[in-house]
Amino acid sequence: FLFFSLSTSLVFSDTDEVRPLFKQKPELFSSEDMEGVQKLSGVTWLPEQEHYLFSSAKPPALHEVAVLESQVRKVRTVKLKEFKDVSAVAYVGHVELGDEGNRIAIAEEGKAEVSFCDLRTGQGELKRSKCKTYRIDRLMFWEKKFGIKGLAVNRDSDVPLFYFGKEKLPKEIYRGFFEDGQWHIQTGWDAESMMPPESVISDLFYDNSLFVLDGAGARVLQMDPLTGQTVSEFHIKKDNKLGLSGFCLARREKGLQAALASNKSRYFIYNIPAAAAADSPKENERL
Repeated sequence: FLFFSLSTSLVFSDTDEVRPLFKQKPELFSSEDMEGVQKLSGVTWLPEQEHYLFSSAKPPALHEVAVLESQVRKVRTVKLKEFKDVSAVAYVGHVELGDEGNRIAIAEEGKAEVSFCDLRTGQGELKRSKCKTYRIDRLMFWEKKFGIKGLAVNRDSDVPLFYFGKEKLPKEIYRGFFEDGQWHIQTGWDAESMMPPESVISDLFYDNSLFVLDGAGARVLQMDPLTGQTVSEFHIKKDNKLGLSGFCLARREKGLQAALASNKSRYFIYNIPAAAAADSPKENERL
């Protein structure tokens, strides 16, 4: 991985101002069930295709979804082979070789490992053995029941900076980078004390702010990645039968969107009000 090469002194130097995004409540655009799915586990945004990529644990699969003017359309389902209890997915960048497709990172609950996989255009199946999987020794003390639940990537630096979320007992958010075949991981602040006591970490997403999905509280916390301070919150109507398992933001031509996945088959697409988006930097800048 040639793009993982930067000194540690530069990796944690992000000092951009964090601006509140959820000044106005996002507006629900679509709420649908994913056909053939029992448990959605995560979601990320593919910026080149402008598609959402949902992950499911039951069955193990990836689901690429396009949002059109007035409808949501499934583009394809990619079967995941040799993966168990997929808990999170994140977009990393281009495929390693060639110019069509996306490099993604996949986490599995109960494993302190991350698999880097190339997902190519038209591909219908993805095997774990064809990915490059790396163990994070720093996270090996995690109880099996409470493995990696959130996975986010800051792609603004020359080297991607990764965030990992431990669900509870205690809640932890780790950050680090991958270099020379090894992970370099640390904690920036105490998530247990900075987040509400009853909250759990169900997913993470990065866009200058660190967005933390609290599945128990049905809310998204926009947090300063350096201090852990909550900048704004987005509260979703709570449904104990569903639970929330995935969150991401999408920068679209006509504005910002947010996607959420549930522990069942239902997913949600929200539009971010223009007034809130207007307070963010210009199109080529980050939130």
